[in-house]
Amino acid sequence: MIGGIFFNYGLITLGRYLGVFADFGWAWNLKPPGEMTGQKWKNRAPSAEFVESFFICLYGATQSFMEHLGNENGGIWSHKDLEHVSIAIMFFWAGLCGLLIETPFIRRCFNRTVEATFPTQTTNYEILRSQSSTIINPGVLPPPQQNFSFNPFPGLIIFMTGIMMSMHHQESMLSTMIHKQWGYLLAAFALFRLGTYFLMFLSPPKSYFPSRPVTELLTSFCLICGGIVFMVSLFIALI
Repeated sequence: MIGGIFFNYGLITLGRYLGVFADFGWAWNLKPPGEMTGQKWKNRAPSAEFVESFFICLYGATQSFMEHLGNENGGIWSHKDLEHVSIAIMFFWAGLCGLLIETPFIRRCFNRTVEATFPTQTTNYEILRSQSSTIINPGVLPPPQQNFSFNPFPGLIIFMTGIMMSMHHQESMLSTMIHKQWGYLLAAFALFRLGTYFLMFLSPPKSYFPSRPVTELLTSFCLICGGIVFMVSLFIALI
């Protein structure tokens, strides 16, 4: 099941690179306004990082209670149960932190401390006007990086999952090595996603067309291959 989740996550990441979700602003581009596309409901569409954080939080919240249900020792908690539940709790809190960062109200609150120091006529980044001409003070304009979401929590939680899975001992040496390879691929995904954020921070997207950062090709490769390798490791364990 988990292998299939990461496999499909990789396909979605590849679709974001190709520009499948450009109308939602998920293709590493500026979100086109609904007035331009004729679909105003898309203005309310959340960011891709919000969706990722939501499913991470949902998975952690449900698995925190369900990991122990398959125990075959009469309900006695084992070290394996505690390990899996701790990972699920980590997913829940990381996803919750990601949701808070992506909440528009929270993001607006980050600017309130600076906005409160502006004169009444310049709040909300209004244009400063002089007697002769219109002057735009760049100091009261939001930086271009604020038009894009830099949320490290989805990548961070997958990086930690990959590191823990790479150290997860299995019954056979072959299964342990395959598990380690799968964990390394997930960790590599997080590093390449960090590279994407680095590129986007240096040069924020200014177009409605997909940016297609090359690092996202590598992230999708790591997720797709990681999901396939994990499913193969489960198949070998059953043999």
